[in-house]
Amino acid sequence: MAEYFTQKCEICGKEIVTHGAKNWGYKIKLPKGPYKFFCTYKCQRQYEKKHQKKKVDLIAQAAEEEARKPKKVPQDRGVAAQKLAEEIRTGRDPIKWMAKNGYKNAYQAYDAVRHYCQTKMPEMLEVLKPIKELRKAEVQKVKQVPDIETLEEQVAEVLNAEVKPIGGTFRYQITGIETDLGKFQWSKDPEVITFTYEGEDISMLAGDWLKMKRQLPKILDTLGVKE
Repeated sequence: MAEYFTQKCEICGKEIVTHGAKNWGYKIKLPKGPYKFFCTYKCQRQYEKKHQKKKVDLIAQAAEEEARKPKKVPQDRGVAAQKLAEEIRTGRDPIKWMAKNGYKNAYQAYDAVRHYCQTKMPEMLEVLKPIKELRKAEVQKVKQVPDIETLEEQVAEVLNAEVKPIGGTFRYQITGIETDLGKFQWSKDPEVITFTYEGEDISMLAGDWLKMKRQLPKILDTLGVKE
């Protein structure tokens, strides 16, 4: 025997009494939550109009749900094999390619393509290495850290600048640049840039140099300096 059910209308607050919640027709089930009950269809429609989703929101929600669906291993595994081989030949990570293209388990999908190649495209196996060899290559790649002093010299040569490493291995701060006008030297705490021209130094705060940059075109124009 059904029990009496008592609730209040979500719109007008009127008390609702019926035999069991399932027997009441004017209700809405929220996506993440309980039912909302209404005393009449009029109140239900009033609630729906206030809370209806915009068309743009519905399209975005549908796209998000579609993106979350795991993709299956490609039906045409021969095409996938060609793509993976291209990634490997150009020095990129084939597993990252699988993940980027939406495969839920990239390693499993890669292995499935290799399994296909064993019978259908054996010539591809020389390029599509086993997963163990791929992971071994990844470890070796991480361990190949360049010599810091050599890298620092290369950076300085390209930029025609003085550099110093910051914290990690590959982060550098430029401390000075040599130009046709003269040398600009940077120092920290406070940030000061010193311009050296024919043996004389002009030191200004970095902020002042920025102000000079903004004002210089107007100053030159006012003085009548032409290119």
